Amino acid sequence: MKAIMRDEQEMKDSGIEWIGKIPASWNIERMKNQFVYNKGLNITKADLVDEGVAVISYGQIHAKNNTGTTLNPEFLRYISPDNIAINDKSLLNMGDIVFADTSEDYDGLGNAVYMDSDTETYAGYHTIIARLKNIDYSKYFAYLFKSDAWREQLRVRASGIKVFSVTQRMLNDVTLIMPEKNAIRPIISYLDDRCGKIDALIAEAKASIEEYKELKQAVIYEAVTKGLDKNVEMKDSGVEWIDNIPANWNLVKITRILDKNHPYAIGDGDHGSIKTDQYLDSGIPFIRVQNLGWGTALNLENVVYISEEDNKQIQNSTLRPNDILFAKTGATIGKTAIMPDNIPVANTTSHVGKITLSKEHNPKYVFYVLSSQVGYRQFWDIALQKTTRPELSIEETKSIKILLPHDRSIEDDIVSYLDDKLPVFDQLIETKMALIEDLEAYKKSLIYEVVTGKRKVVE
Repeated sequence: MKAIMRDEQEMKDSGIEWIGKIPASWNIERMKNQFVYNKGLNITKADLVDEGVAVISYGQIHAKNNTGTTLNPEFLRYISPDNIAINDKSLLNMGDIVFADTSEDYDGLGNAVYMDSDTETYAGYHTIIARLKNIDYSKYFAYLFKSDAWREQLRVRASGIKVFSVTQRMLNDVTLIMPEKNAIRPIISYLDDRCGKIDALIAEAKASIEEYKELKQAVIYEAVTKGLDKNVEMKDSGVEWIDNIPANWNLVKITRILDKNHPYAIGDGDHGSIKTDQYLDSGIPFIRVQNLGWGTALNLENVVYISEEDNKQIQNSTLRPNDILFAKTGATIGKTAIMPDNIPVANTTSHVGKITLSKEHNPKYVFYVLSSQVGYRQFWDIALQKTTRPELSIEETKSIKILLPHDRSIEDDIVSYLDDKLPVFDQLIETKMALIEDLEAYKKSLIYEVVTGKRKVVE
């Protein structure tokens, strides 16, 4: 089975900009003529339990690994059977398509999951159930709804500031491409096969990335806990999960190696003075959590800026070259960065902590320690003591311990070693990420061309 480009003679103008030309035997219809709708259960996250009846809610629909064309069992959450009586119309049937009714960005508008399981499952909070009147070819629409071209209809109708909504009225107003009936099953079979193969390649590339990350972490950990001299005498570190360290190394609190002349040698960033509408395209870099990485250089691709005047108002959190940064709230705890020499001054948010070291120590060595399991584990040991969301206070961060060689030259040697070794892993990761990006783009293009009829599926 393959998909070939159609001849122009087989096509007609659909009369709709986002579609362009479609096969002469295909039609355009309003979505309301093909679908009926129901809402998900009126529940909240507080209603979720460890075992019970399965639900699928908007958070899982927005998951990065949601293909939109199958129900991944990992997405299921559970509620007590007592909640079912709220609305039996929220029970899903095979072939239903469940839309998230809110999205934090335009790209997520139209995200949905296709119900291809006979497990008793209910639509959960912030969802809309779209049920096709003729279920024989519902999966075709699951593929159609993945296309940016179709989703553009929702984007131009969306309203909101921080959160955008999808409503039943919006879905009713959008148009659908209706293939001739005998073309639908071949389309579904072809896309299932080709997209399945593409997804397998993507999964393989992602697995390789995780492997490279683990190897990279192992190299960092070995260097900052054992050093580079394999013949050096070792001693018990006193910490079970660190095990032995070189005999002339010490485990010291981070406060011991701070810059004693700096008024805020360990601190965090602005606590709400700077609003998003103050962000600029140039000026003083304002570092956010998304600019930090997992033992990588500071990511400046999506950096925002503030004015010099605004920076003066929050000068206590000014960042300078060689300051070490770490994420201190939520799931991003453990992300790190080090301020580069080519940014003489910057600032940051309250979600980012910073450390300024004494000049007696190599800041990049300490950055590598904090980027390893030595730092990561201590960060999370502290953060998980919170009863609400994980968080690090600056006072708690002062208890973090660092493995410190007896001589600055050893710190320098380890930094040189890691600076030489780690780019190999970063390049491998970057190559796999580029492959994933290309495969995702190819998949998106293929789906669009097939569901709009520009490619014809043939044996």
